[in-house]
Amino acid sequence: MNHPIIVGIASLVPGLGYLMLGKLRSAVYVWLAMLSAALVYLFSPIDFLWDVAAIAFLGIWFVQLVWASREAALERRIASGQVAPAREAMAPVATPPPGLSRKEKHAFQIRETVKAQIGLGENLGPVVTVMDRSRASIYTSMFYLGVVDSGLVVVLLSMGSTPKSVQRIERGKLAGFEFKKGMLTDRIRVRISGQKRPTTFYSQRPFREQMQALASAVEAWEPRPL
Repeated sequence: MNHPIIVGIASLVPGLGYLMLGKLRSAVYVWLAMLSAALVYLFSPIDFLWDVAAIAFLGIWFVQLVWASREAALERRIASGQVAPAREAMAPVATPPPGLSRKEKHAFQIRETVKAQIGLGENLGPVVTVMDRSRASIYTSMFYLGVVDSGLVVVLLSMGSTPKSVQRIERGKLAGFEFKKGMLTDRIRVRISGQKRPTTFYSQRPFREQMQALASAVEAWEPRPL
């Protein structure tokens, strides 16, 4: 199994980390994007585009290094049983009913996506889109966080917003919980038995209603405050 640090070092050569992980398509995307930025820098007649292309070239190089390392870390977590690979939906996500607002359509699609990742007969409670860091961070990953009878379901999303992995946090392993409102983002912090550090998720303020509903559902289990 490729170690994230080794993959990160290999990714100093663009695309090599993805090749080590067997992700040829991702490596090709990196090469094409960096080649496009290089060609714009070398041949564009517009001075302004030189700076833009140079920044894009360096940005793509850095992002592919970080994401290849994260892909390696995810593969290790799946191999160790900490998380499960996401299921491939047998059917496309249901079409939202007519008359819904954009926010309601978004909430509907989230619920349908999470439903495809849980067992038949499980009751799905509140669901919200969360991040593992503030949106300003290059390291941000996106998740769908949902409540089921047995605990919490954490669905990791790819850059294309498709499910990549599913983690279960059983109610019995929930050692602590905290919900805190913020000016721009709200925060949920979860402590899992056996883990030294709590897991923190952030949600944008427009989704505060869903975040509060999820927090209320979890707090009803009476977990210990952090």
